Amino acid sequence: NEYCVINQDNKELGLASISVEALNNISLIALNKINGIAPAKKESDMCDTKVKDNEVEVNLFIKVNQGVDVVKTCSDVQNEVYSTILDILGVKCKSVNVNISGFIYDKD
Repeated sequence: NEYCVINQDNKELGLASISVEALNNISLIALNKINGIAPAKKESDMCDTKVKDNEVEVNLFIKVNQGVDVVKTCSDVQNEVYSTILDILGVKCKSVNVNISGFIYDKD
């Protein structure tokens, strides 16, 4: 398992780390706040977080609703995931990448 160190201030007590799986869960919390998106496949495959040299890279795989502003939606997703991870952990993501695999069409 990959981990990200989230607290290096008090090394006398030890380090606090968070797993990639927990980072994915935080990203899912953020994604649930955004309207007009859905998982590209299943929710568990929506986030793929990597940690290298204690830098966090989040890769997201989504579909967007037909008719939404795709650029604004991607920006909203990136900002929400970035700020949620920062607010909860105090960790700045190196990148939040949004991959759109398709669109969700209204069933009329």
